[in-house]
Amino acid sequence: MHFRPAEPLEIPAILRDGYAAWPKGRTFDQYCTDNHKEEAYGTRYVLQDGEDITSSLILLRLPAAEPVRRYGIGSVVTPPEHRGKGYASILLENCLRLAEPETDIVLLYSDIDPAFYGRIGFRALPEALQKKAGSVCMAYCGERLWQDLIAGPPESIPDYF
Repeated sequence: MHFRPAEPLEIPAILRDGYAAWPKGRTFDQYCTDNHKEEAYGTRYVLQDGEDITSSLILLRLPAAEPVRRYGIGSVVTPPEHRGKGYASILLENCLRLAEPETDIVLLYSDIDPAFYGRIGFRALPEALQKKAGSVCMAYCGERLWQDLIAGPPESIPDYF
């Protein structure tokens, strides 16, 4: 298996897989337009097994006060034929190796059972910091950053991305 940034020619297929999971009443063209905005401050990564892209996500650079860096993980998607084989977990673990838990906070909104991300080390933020009904905002970071994060104001948590 190979973890790497997505190639530009792979993006349409990745977006089709994402659209199948999150159409939210949009056309495919609207979905692509909405997701294209993220390309300016994010990098799409894939896990490849042989010729197949088995899972993909986007790692977003979020605003943060130095020396802390904040990232967001979005659009974690595994095509149906590759689900249940651990590919998304492997992709996320590789992506998290790009962050430093003592200086970086990685956030995501879970639209699936948060226990999936909990197995990788993410923790659900307290209810008072949750922003979107039906999605659980979770964080991956060291203990000091976690304490700062949960003590901070709700405005410090980015909206659903």
